[in-house]
Amino acid sequence: MNTLVLAVFSAMFAAPQVGIPPRQNPGQNRCKNPPRRTPPGAQRPPQAPRITDPARGRGNIGDPFGGALGRGRIGQQQPGCKSVPRTRPEILGWQDWWDLNRESFINVRGRYHDDYASQLTARTSSDPRRPRRPSAEQIETAIRPVLQSLTEEDSEIAVAALLGLARSGSEDSAELTLDRIQDFLRDTQDPLQVQGVLALGVLGEDSTASLTDLLMNRPAGRRLLGQSSHVPETTRAFAAIALGVSGGEEAVDSLISVLDDKGHTWTELRSACVMGLGLLIDDPRHRTRITRFLMSSLEKERWQNTVLAHIPTALAKSSDPAASSSLVRALSRDNLPQEVLRSCAMAMGRLAAPLDPTVTDALLKVAKSDADPWLRQLSWIALGELAARSDHRDGSLRPADQKVLQKIVHAQRDALRESEADTPWIAISAGIVARQHPMMAQPAVSRLMQALEDGPRDLRGAAVLALGISEANQATTHLQELLKESGDEMIQGYAAEALGMLRDRSAKSQLLNLCMTAPSEDLRYQAALGLGYLADPVTVKPMIVALQRNPSPAVQSALTQALGEIGDGSCIDGLTEIAKDESLDDASRSRAVAALGMIARAADYSWNWPLKQGYNFTVTTSTMGTVHAMF
Repeated sequence: MNTLVLAVFSAMFAAPQVGIPPRQNPGQNRCKNPPRRTPPGAQRPPQAPRITDPARGRGNIGDPFGGALGRGRIGQQQPGCKSVPRTRPEILGWQDWWDLNRESFINVRGRYHDDYASQLTARTSSDPRRPRRPSAEQIETAIRPVLQSLTEEDSEIAVAALLGLARSGSEDSAELTLDRIQDFLRDTQDPLQVQGVLALGVLGEDSTASLTDLLMNRPAGRRLLGQSSHVPETTRAFAAIALGVSGGEEAVDSLISVLDDKGHTWTELRSACVMGLGLLIDDPRHRTRITRFLMSSLEKERWQNTVLAHIPTALAKSSDPAASSSLVRALSRDNLPQEVLRSCAMAMGRLAAPLDPTVTDALLKVAKSDADPWLRQLSWIALGELAARSDHRDGSLRPADQKVLQKIVHAQRDALRESEADTPWIAISAGIVARQHPMMAQPAVSRLMQALEDGPRDLRGAAVLALGISEANQATTHLQELLKESGDEMIQGYAAEALGMLRDRSAKSQLLNLCMTAPSEDLRYQAALGLGYLADPVTVKPMIVALQRNPSPAVQSALTQALGEIGDGSCIDGLTEIAKDESLDDASRSRAVAALGMIARAADYSWNWPLKQGYNFTVTTSTMGTVHAMF
């Protein structure tokens, strides 16, 4: 290990003081247009436009967190949507960033199947409990027929089944699935109808023509919906997202055409078109054209602030160095709306060259002194991502990169001492860095452990999560103690998630017990997530039993999502039993149906993961809120 770098890390995390009131910010808000969202700690910012959804009881599909943000327990859910209970104040913060970005750090299916397979021995290879991906025969004979039969239901169960069929489809069955989705669209009204539109996107390029007809409000699109007058704007917005998911040659032309149409000014539709282009931008066939179009649109500032704010995060998916340079310049402009500046900072953490000194300096300048708390805090996350993307887990950094890394960790140390409001974000940033640079991680882990003892509550919760992100296995004993004895539901919840991330299998009994019996629905939900992160074959059967016995919608949602992400063929029979049980409510059945579809998918990650990763949640739209809440 490089002695100099170790010394720097040790000095950085040498007992910094926490809990000190933040310094006075000498800077002024550089944005000529006042922020459209109120920063954390102030009055609740305005919610995204609501679209009433009677299937969910309370909540709305404009809430990216299942209608539960700040409202505690919720009622019925969208088909395949997560129920994420929240009892904390309605202020967006680091928890919301984590809700959207967790899959960047936890590939549950990969660790469950691939990691376990690498550890097999002659004894364990014949163990009937070992994880097994479903075979093509299982998918065709045990999953698809069940899903096909459930598409005849007249509720959210049908939508979940259609999404499952789209995820599991082979080339031979794609046409049949397309026909069934189109029949559903003609027979169903909002809000379930828009879920069917998303199912078209998940199906792939076979549905590009239908989605284009919907987006462009063509007669064929109206006939597809059984409409005579027009395709609703809401449906068009979902079609834009679905086009990005499906791909296809015509998709780029259609999305750009709608954005260029000066007769359309609806923020939802334009934002969705930008997000759709962001999903297509990394295709070599389209990258240059989309990048140039979006960069030109950002420079001209010809759209609403919310729409402009989605451009940098769409560009972040391009891997185009020219886009990175453009965003660095944008971050220093005085005339850009604050929402856009936040997205520029977020994008640079994912797009710029790892440990780029120019980008590091630009982000540090903002993180240390900008008047907008969100911009500061998101810049800290971007700095962590920028450092973590330098893939030198053995500690063999170039001298120039070592210098940039030293600058980042010194800045983290100073900010932890001086800026109480930002310390949770800085703790997570430190965890991200420690994850990718394990040879240097011990001083960072020691600092995070200290924060559990003497930090403010919000910092302690973030530090617990950061220990899980950093893969600090030496923290498991302390985290188990917190899970048992902290008495703070937030701390216990994130300890449950962290123990799952750290694969502490000795905690599985405790997690399962909390999942079933914890008085707090929040804690039951996070314990269920922790069980999923463990990715332990021994937990699969108890999770099915817990799913059958636990009436909590939130816990059912977490368990079904976890079982779907695990993707073990042994889950099929138990989930099928729940999906077909007509004595259960539709929401419970639809979650089991969604999990069956997840088990049948080919990819390790969820279909909407690219839409959540790096998303600027401070300017969410109703359309994206629905997409994010689904699994």
